[in-house]
Amino acid sequence: MSNYPLKLKRIRSRGNLTEKAYQRLKEAIIGGDIAPGSLLLEQQVTKALSISRTPLREAFNRLTMEGLVHTVPNKGVKVASLSATDLFQLFEARESIETRFLERSAKALEPADFERMRSALKKAGDGLAHAKTPHEAEQAGLAYLAADRGMHDELVGACGNPVWISIYLNIRERIQIVGRLVGREPEKLRQTLTEHVAILDALQDADYALAAELMLKHIKTSRDLALDILKQSEEETA
Repeated sequence: MSNYPLKLKRIRSRGNLTEKAYQRLKEAIIGGDIAPGSLLLEQQVTKALSISRTPLREAFNRLTMEGLVHTVPNKGVKVASLSATDLFQLFEARESIETRFLERSAKALEPADFERMRSALKKAGDGLAHAKTPHEAEQAGLAYLAADRGMHDELVGACGNPVWISIYLNIRERIQIVGRLVGREPEKLRQTLTEHVAILDALQDADYALAAELMLKHIKTSRDLALDILKQSEEETA
């Protein structure tokens, strides 16, 4: 039974309570405020959010459909825990999703868009380099992951295919369950900065075959990093 205090912001305004509950829980799960494997009890969550059971159950249903939680009979709802196999399969799907429309996305973007993405990555990379304490390093790691995610989101989003974008976002959100753990390895994250810039350069130079090759290599590198971090976390909690 889960009896720790939930880090959930109370819903104070009315309106669509199902949507608000869904967003609160999703943000907490993806952001790491609710750990993978946590059991969420209806009474506990309704009290934390200050809502009734009906909108909460509807929110749980949406999160279940997205693979972020699953129901444990006679107990409650459990936050998904990604296994090494789960992560491998999610990254395998990313390989297809993030290369299928690269050329179309690149042609839809302006030079200023590429420069903005490069600037965000460089700023985040500088933050990793200048962090002095473990806390600063972890915060810088999370900021870098946000810039990293922003670049991938923009490249996929520019393809203009809403179905493809929706599939990508679901996969990306599930991978983010272990995102905070990856943020603890700033040195390894810094190694990916040149990979990102190389992808952007190839796209802007209209060398789409090279861009796809670099993207595949980058996704595999990210996959291996995530798998290493997951293994370390499992060993620490064993």
